[in-house]
Amino acid sequence: METINTKAKLSALWLFILLNIIFHDIHQYALKSHLEMLLTGTYNGTMITDTIMLIGGFLVEVSIAMVLFSLLLNRRIGRPVRP
Repeated sequence: METINTKAKLSALWLFILLNIIFHDIHQYALKSHLEMLLTGTYNGTMITDTIMLIGGFLVEVSIAMVLFSLLLNRRIGRPVRP
């Protein structure tokens, strides 16, 4: 039986997390209550500001970048980056 490369396993894990984030967001956009909250600018009583949107975008971008980084970074650089 052939073993899977650790870099490929890590990349697949990050891809799994990223796809779950994407499909959760798509599912939420289909809900009427979710869309109403987004259009009013408040979500569960919290004002959605540019700063909150920037932080959210950064968090999603990290998971997207980790798919690529887990494949490209060598062990010396990649080890401190991994959780």
